[in-house]
Parts: sequence; structure tokens; C-alpha cells
Amino acid sequence: MLARLDFILQHNCQVVPTGPLVVGVSGGPDSLCLLDLLTRLDFQVIVAHFNHGLRPEAVNEARRVEEMARCLGVPFVSGSQDVHQYAQSMR
Repeated sequence: MLARLDFILQHNCQVVPTGPLVVGVSGGPDSLCLLDLLTRLDFQVIVAHFNHGLRPEAVNEARRVEEMARCLGVPFVSGSQDVHQYAQSMR
């Protein structure tokens, strides 16, 4: 399975393992799985996470993503914004 994913990423998506690859990771099982697979394939991953401030559990998801990045030894960057409040201020 890893070989097939590697082929698809490099040939179909033109993602190269030697350059940095910024990956948005929400904290859900699909994005955590993708992160794990990319690191197993030795892609140079930078984990990006953004908390939109819409759900109380989002704080724990951000921590989970940060912890996984630390365990995998990859850089982690994050941000947060109360997007509902921001949208209201734009009216």
C-alpha cells in the first residue's frame, strides 16, 4: 500500500519527497492517518493546524495534532481565530 501511495503522490500529484510539504492536519482520523503515511514515506512534512474556534473539542484536537507531530519528529505550526466573531465584525 505504501508503494502505491508513493507512486500516486509522486507521479499523479507531482509531490516530491525531497522538498518541504506543508500538510493541513485537522486532528481527525483521516488527516492523522495521512500524516503517518507521509512520514513513513520519508516526505519532509511540516504540520499545519488551524483552530477556527467553532467547537469546544477543537482545543483538544490541536493538542493531539501537536503531540503526533512531536512524536513523529516533524515541525508543527498552528494558529487560531474565532472565525464566527471575525465574520460578525466584517458586517
